[in-house]
Amino acid sequence: MFSIYMCTYYKDNIEHLSEALQSIIDQSYLPNEFVLVCDGPLSDSAYKLLEKFSGVCKSKEINCNLIKLPFNVGIGKARKIGIEHCTESYIVTMDSDDICAKDRLFELKNIIQEDLDIEVIGTYIEEFEKVPGDLKITKKVPLSHFDIKNYALKRNPINNVTTCFKKSIITQHGSFEDHTTHEDYLYWLKLLSKGVKFKNVPFIHVYVRVDKFINRRRGFKYLVSEIDFVKRAYQANYMSLMSSFLFIIPRVFLRLLPSNVLTIFYRKFLRASFSYGS
Repeated sequence: MFSIYMCTYYKDNIEHLSEALQSIIDQSYLPNEFVLVCDGPLSDSAYKLLEKFSGVCKSKEINCNLIKLPFNVGIGKARKIGIEHCTESYIVTMDSDDICAKDRLFELKNIIQEDLDIEVIGTYIEEFEKVPGDLKITKKVPLSHFDIKNYALKRNPINNVTTCFKKSIITQHGSFEDHTTHEDYLYWLKLLSKGVKFKNVPFIHVYVRVDKFINRRRGFKYLVSEIDFVKRAYQANYMSLMSSFLFIIPRVFLRLLPSNVLTIFYRKFLRASFSYGS
């Protein structure tokens, strides 16, 4: 039923990767398949970890497909390669430094069985610093398809690391958009414009390290990428001109804040005010 796919590269923290992999094999309902794209050569310790994990998968009757790319192609292209190798009817996203809740796949199975028309499923995430639960910060998202579609004009309506989607939408609508930082968001906007049915559920399925958001989402380079994203969304008629301006204006300020200031601002104000329904 489920293919889980993940991408990793040489800069990934080995301990974090090990925790992410462990959370997969600890699932109460195991996936049929695990596809991992090694985006370029990895360290010897990483290869040893993946070899050990592959053996555990085999013992649990999980088809483990390790795809070793000869050089780094970037997360966008690596993601597409991973998705192309997934063979199950539902594809589940997993980042190499996140931790899955134990019942993630079990709950997804039940959600799907209750409504087979759902094509994209997302959930809440809980952010942590050292161990899950230490910050008690939940990032919420709108739940219904109607609310998701409206919210998408302001912010990404899906916690990308939680997504589960039908493989058939890739066949019908193509794969993820080719963009440096916002390939997921562009793709969700595209699918929403095509009438694909979305649903978020109020369960925490993934535990996410809070520093990944702060460190990756700042600086002039990231701001330029966001401007390009808005431009492309507008040109594709995913956003109106007014929505585009309302999206980018506050981000001009936020992306140029020093990381230490952004950390304080993020934890005290942004997460609380931007969490849907909080």
